[in-house]
Amino acid sequence: MNKNNLMHLRDKFLLASDWHIHTNYVHGKHTILECVKKGEENGLKLIVIVEHVRQNLTYDFSELLEEIDMIRKESKIKILSGAEAKVRDINGNLDMSSEVKKKVDVILGAFHSWFKQTTPTKEEYLEALLNMMKRKEIDIWAHPLLLPMRHDIYFEDDEIFEIVKTIKKYEIFVEINLRYKLPPTNFLNTILKESIPFVISSDAHSKYEIWDKSKPDFISSEVWQKIKNGG
Repeated sequence: MNKNNLMHLRDKFLLASDWHIHTNYVHGKHTILECVKKGEENGLKLIVIVEHVRQNLTYDFSELLEEIDMIRKESKIKILSGAEAKVRDINGNLDMSSEVKKKVDVILGAFHSWFKQTTPTKEEYLEALLNMMKRKEIDIWAHPLLLPMRHDIYFEDDEIFEIVKTIKKYEIFVEINLRYKLPPTNFLNTILKESIPFVISSDAHSKYEIWDKSKPDFISSEVWQKIKNGG
């Protein structure tokens, strides 16, 4: 999506949107319609229906988009289509077909696992992460820093600065992910201080996990007030 359009939607619906909701097309438990209705019930004004993608899909992505289009006509809230693609090499390439890239509204880039049999080093992860951003294919960095945290990899201030600088340069949005309680507090404070655009996402795999606009328990009241003020 055009970055200006994305920013407009983000600003307009900041505290009434959920940018990462999975359905029963892949790993979720509920249908698109059930998720939309739950989003309406929770007082949301915008949701993004996101599914995991690969180069070779095991489901019909066009069918997913057609169903979203059909439900949009009757919905009270704005619905975007999203694809969550994993990084598949050190160059930051996404495991995603060019066809899906063209059709989807929002692309989320993520590290679900390391693409080699070895455990990633800090240097390798940073290289792959920054390359993902430099390719300018993603709109949102999904569950930020999840992979390094799972491998007990932590970053110094200068390394965080390098990440933030790259995010700014390539106009990447950072996801506040409620499922994994990410990004870590120090990184969240940095993106707020540096006015990095962020979105709030439940990463729901059930309609009951869709955000209800309440303050997440892992975010302090002070930081939440900054988020409510747009950063």
